[in-house]
Amino acid sequence: MNKVLSAPWCHGEITQEKAQSMLMTQRSNTFLVRFSLRSPLTHPFTISRIVNGIILHQRIARISSEGFGTGQFFYATHTSDDDAVSADSAYALIRSLIDSGYLGMPCPKNVSELSCTY
Repeated sequence: MNKVLSAPWCHGEITQEKAQSMLMTQRSNTFLVRFSLRSPLTHPFTISRIVNGIILHQRIARISSEGFGTGQFFYATHTSDDDAVSADSAYALIRSLIDSGYLGMPCPKNVSELSCTY
């Protein structure tokens, strides 16, 4: 969790409306990651990004791998209707999406906005 909190793309506990206002003035494919306020146990993070002037929000699922015998969790999201991406941590998932070019530059943030209640 510390890697996520210190990442330049993590904006912590901000609302969807705040994310939208921050992204509206940014270039296409700029993104941020914020805590999911709707279902933090099953979808702890949301990726908010701007694509061609449209703000999109994608939840990152936290899925138990208990059925696979490891007793740990992994994180997943969809990049299209048929394409799921997963990793063993939320940080690794976001890095993978950046490295693949799916996500562009992180949205600038003010350090004082970052807060964590988890």
